[in-house]
Amino acid sequence: MRTRLDTTAPHFDPYHSSAETSATLEIGDKEIQELTRFATAYALAYGLSFLPAGDVPPAPTSVTHAPFALFLTPLPRSKLAQKPQPLWNVLYARVATNEKFLDEVMDRVGKVK
Repeated sequence: MRTRLDTTAPHFDPYHSSAETSATLEIGDKEIQELTRFATAYALAYGLSFLPAGDVPPAPTSVTHAPFALFLTPLPRSKLAQKPQPLWNVLYARVATNEKFLDEVMDRVGKVK
């Protein structure tokens, strides 16, 4: 099966004056599997990993790679102009001060030893 990736989208590109660029890439399952294997190996080699959930033995024998995207997704310039930092700050503050929510989440995560 071949996957067609169309990256045509308006986005911020400081190196081009045009607000829109275009590229089409056709890639098969074999190539996607190879890219996934390479990206996973890269993530593990450079420490983009964490211990699996659940009981962890004194000497962990396995890790899981952090989530990643194989392909970049262009964002429309209008989305970049929304300046998400103030929204993120509000979300962060609300989570940090919601004791009930934090207790529920931490109970699910488990006790720290």
